[in-house]
Amino acid sequence: MSRDNLVYVHHMKEALEKVLAFSSSNTYELLCESEWDQDALARNLEIVGEAAGNTSPVFREKYSQIQWREIILILGMLLCMTMLI
Repeated sequence: MSRDNLVYVHHMKEALEKVLAFSSSNTYELLCESEWDQDALARNLEIVGEAAGNTSPVFREKYSQIQWREIILILGMLLCMTMLI
């Protein structure tokens, strides 16, 4: 496994830990009330999608049980949503 792939996986892990920490201690209603929290949550999901997209095709093939395409699409969805706002 290349060092770059490990860095990307580490970025994904850190961002997902932040998302899980926030979502386990807050409600949807609180999220809707705070633009700051919405931006932070979206940014961390963006990091996950971007890092997943930067992993090598060989790495993604080796770990094909992970739904890489869907993870990468998170970034695309967030970019489309921000363009609509």
